[in-house]
Amino acid sequence: MCADCTIRATVSLNPSYPQRIKFWQAVRMLKFLTKVILADDVVVFRAGLAEVLAAEPDMVVAAEAGDYKELERAIEAHEEAVVVWAAHLQPVVANLVASVRATRGLCIVLTEPCDSGAAYLAQGVDAVVARDFSGPTLVAVIRSLLRGEARSVDLLPPSAECSTTMAETTCECDESLRARLTPKEIKILALVVEGCSTEQIAKRLCTLENSIKNYLRALLTTTGSSDLSELASFTVTHRVLDGEENPVVRF
Repeated sequence: MCADCTIRATVSLNPSYPQRIKFWQAVRMLKFLTKVILADDVVVFRAGLAEVLAAEPDMVVAAEAGDYKELERAIEAHEEAVVVWAAHLQPVVANLVASVRATRGLCIVLTEPCDSGAAYLAQGVDAVVARDFSGPTLVAVIRSLLRGEARSVDLLPPSAECSTTMAETTCECDESLRARLTPKEIKILALVVEGCSTEQIAKRLCTLENSIKNYLRALLTTTGSSDLSELASFTVTHRVLDGEENPVVRF
């Protein structure tokens, strides 16, 4: 048998060849994906963001963190990542920015409605997005930064000049909403923020799952939310649970 025939026979008879080709194609593709690290202590909110990013063909959630220590470890483990973190984690911003820069990454902070975005930008954060944003907005911000475009003031929360008025309005809305909620609904919201499913909430509160579904439908309507992720985000953003100590324990 000629040498050329031997080579052709070896290749054609190697059953792992197609799998190996697919493997290295996948490895090559991963090198071009934008890695994103999500840091937020609200599990459902974080899961909602991860779902939005997972739908983008050129993005991958490399890690998730529920607190600042987990975020630090994630940054060390993943170079050149876009780090999206919630302001209420209260890290030392300068140190966080330095850690991200050391790994050649980008830094996006999600702020509460009344926070000042300018202060974060002054400390080196790449972009500031108010927490009540939509998923596509975050994707657009990430793409904008990757293209090297300037930070847009449209992404920032309201200026300090109107923050007092907004804070007063928010407080009034919170008090009005809390006044309309029953103690049982407060407990359910607390568990939604923890990231519990409908089944888990029912077990924690010793209530039928169908009853919990009815409560959740009413809460979604009351808050104008479309799913549990938005409900959790609304609860945190509008501080619905402020002043409630262990609402689930006191059942």
